[in-house]
Amino acid sequence: MYHLHPPPPPTLSATSQQSRFHAPVTTSTQQAIDIRDITLTVGNQLLVDGADLRLRPSGRYGLVGRNGAGKSLLLQCVAHRWLPGVPDDVPIFYVDQMEDWGATGGDASDTVLDTVLGADAAAAAREREMAALEAGLAGGAAAAAAAATAYRRRRAAEAVANVQRRVDRTSGARGTAARTALKAAERALAAATAPPPDVGESDAEGAETAIAAFLAAELAALYEASEPPAERRARAETVLASMGFSPAAITGPVGTLSGGWRIRVALACARFVDAQVLLLDEPTNHLDLPGILDLKTFLNDECEGVTLLIVSHDRAFLDDTVDEIILLQARGLTYFDGNYSAYEQTVAEQVTFRARQRDALDRKIEKARASIAADRVRATRAADPKGKKIRAVASKERKLNDRTGVEVSASGHRFKLNRDRAGYHLSVREGVAAEHVEPDVVVRLPAPPPLRGRGPLLQAEGLSFSYGGPTSRPVLDGVTLCIEPRDRVAFWGANGEGKTTLLRLLAGSLAPRSGRLNTRSGVRVAHLEQHTVDDARRRDTSALTALCQAVPGMDEQAAYAALGGVGLHGAISRQPLSSLSGGQVMRWALARHVAAAPHVLLLDEPTNHLDIETGAALLDALLAFEGAVVVVAHDVHFLRALGQLTYQVAKGRVTRAAVPG
Repeated sequence: MYHLHPPPPPTLSATSQQSRFHAPVTTSTQQAIDIRDITLTVGNQLLVDGADLRLRPSGRYGLVGRNGAGKSLLLQCVAHRWLPGVPDDVPIFYVDQMEDWGATGGDASDTVLDTVLGADAAAAAREREMAALEAGLAGGAAAAAAAATAYRRRRAAEAVANVQRRVDRTSGARGTAARTALKAAERALAAATAPPPDVGESDAEGAETAIAAFLAAELAALYEASEPPAERRARAETVLASMGFSPAAITGPVGTLSGGWRIRVALACARFVDAQVLLLDEPTNHLDLPGILDLKTFLNDECEGVTLLIVSHDRAFLDDTVDEIILLQARGLTYFDGNYSAYEQTVAEQVTFRARQRDALDRKIEKARASIAADRVRATRAADPKGKKIRAVASKERKLNDRTGVEVSASGHRFKLNRDRAGYHLSVREGVAAEHVEPDVVVRLPAPPPLRGRGPLLQAEGLSFSYGGPTSRPVLDGVTLCIEPRDRVAFWGANGEGKTTLLRLLAGSLAPRSGRLNTRSGVRVAHLEQHTVDDARRRDTSALTALCQAVPGMDEQAAYAALGGVGLHGAISRQPLSSLSGGQVMRWALARHVAAAPHVLLLDEPTNHLDIETGAALLDALLAFEGAVVVVAHDVHFLRALGQLTYQVAKGRVTRAAVPG
């Protein structure tokens, strides 16, 4: 969930504008980020080309675009400082879209409190250094000498890494100076790594005293630069309590939390480290409706003065949290003032304005061409031995081809050549810009085979379940449901109330403590878990190969067709799953689960990671699906559009209830 600047993937090439005057350490007293001419390439795929990222202090930005456009990769490049130009002195905290702790570098067995304390990597490193130095001072002469040697080696290795960054980013005179400094740092590291020289008995006491004094001085400096551990711990507990964690949850393992509560842990980490730039990648994934409201309140009330960059496909969430939209499309970044609704209105107005411009320009050209044609007829009929009239008509035609174009500049002023068309161009004026049109997303679900007889597909009678012993409080108690063919059933409720557990009971992957589940003969059930994306993205096999391995008997041709049915065409199907976006992996997971043509689809948070267009295409496909659909989701629009039967899951009970909000 939090990251200590891991190295970039070997297939990634991330560059930005640099010069021989590039500062060895980029600083920003105003916490602004301004990175020019960004180019991001993964393997042979160019995702971003020549884009400029500008984030003003305290700005609130929403980054939108299609799945696979490179939104998450751009956030990672900024957060991990893979791009030159990111200020080194600006605290940046990144919350990625993978809620599985094992996939994000954390330990699922850590307590919630330890996770928050560990989010401040610098403070955690200082505490480890202090513990090592204290152990050396308390362990005698040999332990003190070993602790001093290890400490010097770590500091020397850090110095080499820091200077190496300068070498990688500079050239010319500054590059020469950086390479000289690197050689000096490497010599210091070699000296710290070499075994200490032997000293005589007369000098041993003096050496021990010097080592003890060195450790004591370094320990005092670390203590002076650090917050007292008790105060740090109390501050972390206060932050967690303000985020809704009970004392028992604070000391409990983070791995047992639901996805929504894990996001809250990440936000508590950001608040604890006092981040000046907060990067959120799909923060509403797995959050319930109250959790989304709490997140909005946190971002609006508790993040004053913090620069926000949010990747989200939730329209309502973006409307309530951001004041500027950045569109990643056609490998470039375009900025729009206002929230997402204002962005949609602006785009619609631009399309209308350009259409009017295009129509007006076409009418003007048609009129001019008609005039030229009439002049040519008159010139051929008139007595013109020197051909002056013919040449005049030809001149008019050349001017029409060269000088016809927009008459209003992008800023809204009348077009002026020396201001709006500087440089070398093939024509004096440019034509009306054409809108970039993304291809439509289409999701196709195979029809299930016919069944014999009639009756419900699934029938649950008095299901109860608990994760503890027989005396533990049941998560679900006395659940009775009947799933008929072509039913559209939606479950909603707060996180931790048992919605995911209910789907697992219906899928048969969990055995109820009491009650019975009846499945009609021949019925195929497909269950899409909410953490499927996190599991799949750890695989390095291609989407095509992984699908053939996951579905018994599927050949490459059938796999191509299945991936094409969810919009994963061509080269994308041959890319490793680990390199795909969350939305693309979610589509792969959907293709995997519908490959067997199931009669019942059990979908746990299917809209997570999907962009707005793909979510709409999935909704249309589910509405047209010939089998039964049972979903758990927190997207109000999706639930209302799909849910023929909506149920609230709360306090162990499942009851019919309309979707709120």
